Amino acid sequence: MRYGRHVFVKFTDGARARAWLRNMFDRVNARQEEHGTRFTVNIGFTYEGLKALGVSQPSLESFPQAFRVGMRGRARAVGDVGPHAPEHWEGGLGGPDIHAMGWIRTDSDEGRDVAMGIIRVEMEAAGGVEIRFVQDTMALAHANGIGSEGEHFGFADPISQPPIEGADTPWYPGDGVLRQDGTWRPLKPGEFVLGYEDEAGPQGTQAPDPPELRLNGTYMVFRKLYQDVAAFRRYLV
Repeated sequence: MRYGRHVFVKFTDGARARAWLRNMFDRVNARQEEHGTRFTVNIGFTYEGLKALGVSQPSLESFPQAFRVGMRGRARAVGDVGPHAPEHWEGGLGGPDIHAMGWIRTDSDEGRDVAMGIIRVEMEAAGGVEIRFVQDTMALAHANGIGSEGEHFGFADPISQPPIEGADTPWYPGDGVLRQDGTWRPLKPGEFVLGYEDEAGPQGTQAPDPPELRLNGTYMVFRKLYQDVAAFRRYLV
């Protein structure tokens, strides 16, 4: 599924937003077909979004500081200053009015619009959810070398993804964790998915609380960057 649409929303009514989310649950990673279009949806929440949904303060405080502070609060630490500072970010990204991101994936540009139409109708019927910003994406095809996708500079992607134990994805020698005998093994799943054994031990990460809030969850960053392909190629020459 190469075509994506990232939909950033604000929750204006916690109860109505929760009802809408319950209706969306069956679509998460389902790849089901609706109105002739096969698509899947994933949803991520910000700290402010969980607060708007009514998550308790003790649970909110159990999240790592980086999540609670958010991208704007840590912008200087990653060099987002001057023309790259948060006040120049599109659509209020990283701000207090971005409560969640819905990520639609499908097989075509037309299918992306169909999927968005289905979700928008349900969103308007439920109420309590406002769209604040939309970003379309498309994975570039890459026919040469390892990997079936490419990136804008012409290299294969995503060959740098580390192998995860239990994941049905290809991996290559040199990826993962080096054993004493010189062979390699995949990383424990808890390194990326909360609630499972990680490299530190069998219990995995113990935050946030309660366990239901972290099980099968993970952390992610949506970061939109400008890439100057022509300048990169001039540099190589």
